[in-house]
Amino acid sequence: MGSSKKTLAELSESMFESMESLGYSSQTSTIYRQVYRQFAEYAQEQGCLYLTSGLMDGFIAKFAEEHPENSKNAVKRNREVHRLMSMLQDCAIHGVILHSSLPTPKFLGPYKEELDDFKGFAKSRGLSDASIARICFVLGQLSSFLYQKGTVPFSPMNKADLSGFIRAQGRFTRKTMATSMYALKILVLFLNETGRNAELTQEDIPSIKYVSRRSLPKIWSDEECRKLLDVVDTGTARGKRDYAILLLVINTGMRQCDILNLKFGDIDWADHTLHFVQQKTGLPNTLTLDETTGWAIIDYIRNGRPGNDRCGNIFLRHAAPYLPLRSFYTALTRYIRLADIHVIPEAMHGMHSLRHSLAARMLREDVPIGTVADVLGHSGIQSTKDYLQADVSHLRRCALEVEL
Repeated sequence: MGSSKKTLAELSESMFESMESLGYSSQTSTIYRQVYRQFAEYAQEQGCLYLTSGLMDGFIAKFAEEHPENSKNAVKRNREVHRLMSMLQDCAIHGVILHSSLPTPKFLGPYKEELDDFKGFAKSRGLSDASIARICFVLGQLSSFLYQKGTVPFSPMNKADLSGFIRAQGRFTRKTMATSMYALKILVLFLNETGRNAELTQEDIPSIKYVSRRSLPKIWSDEECRKLLDVVDTGTARGKRDYAILLLVINTGMRQCDILNLKFGDIDWADHTLHFVQQKTGLPNTLTLDETTGWAIIDYIRNGRPGNDRCGNIFLRHAAPYLPLRSFYTALTRYIRLADIHVIPEAMHGMHSLRHSLAARMLREDVPIGTVADVLGHSGIQSTKDYLQADVSHLRRCALEVEL
């Protein structure tokens, strides 16, 4: 990175103003001001007035040397240094603080009315709830960018705002960039068709093609599934929750988003079935609830679930505020490590791999592909055919003998 046009002092002032506008707590701001003072002293020692890559790298190395990993709070302190450097660099390049994850942005308020209208527009265009959620995640990042630029709400956005945000998204992978550009195209279409903005067009947004070249997922053996379940501490509230979630994906093949969105009313206890609308497709699905999984869910509801009667989701976070659980990836990764299960780094090994494993198991048992499609909630068998690559036993039957 070359030198910023602003001096380091001017850049830091801009950064702290952005932090205040974004609703950072005074405690957080105080922590970063303390770190910045150390950085400013280091810059003065080096005779640097402007932010450069060399200056940042030098300070990070010096700080890490003074705070080795085995010292108290070293990991946290070093993380704060890296985040400060990232925010300063964001302000130098883009004039704003960029966010990679925005669960519930405080600054989204001024954009809420337009965002609600946009959701209705997207729904009328036939987009699924899952697609709308992904688009709104990108729009959350856009709102943070625009808010710091003084553009509120989305409708007065101009081409300079749009191109600036697109450049900022360039730090992500091609797949993420493709998703972001799609979200922006839908937003611009909404602004055009509702008469909110006639300046922007979809042609202002680059089209990024992304061809998925997925690696084969990990296929879990029955023994590995047992090992995974065995390391879960069902004596704790969190363990009861995680055990029920793992049983659901292993025994029913439900998608992670559908498990985490499961409501009390989705379970027919008398009929031992699950009835839910799939987040990805918007289509209803009915699955059999086996006894082991059913009792695990009951145990969690009775003896583990936090007391949040206002939330209809079964699975909640176990730290206040007790909101619906949004991801299980970190927990799954921890259990894989505890169970000492070998995973090839290139192979997909998230929750979806357990879904793949159920499909592979059913195909090995010669379950008709149409039945597998019904269980997985696919709208047709074409989607299910992707899972055939995991059916190694049947693929071996197709192998050709080679004469040597």
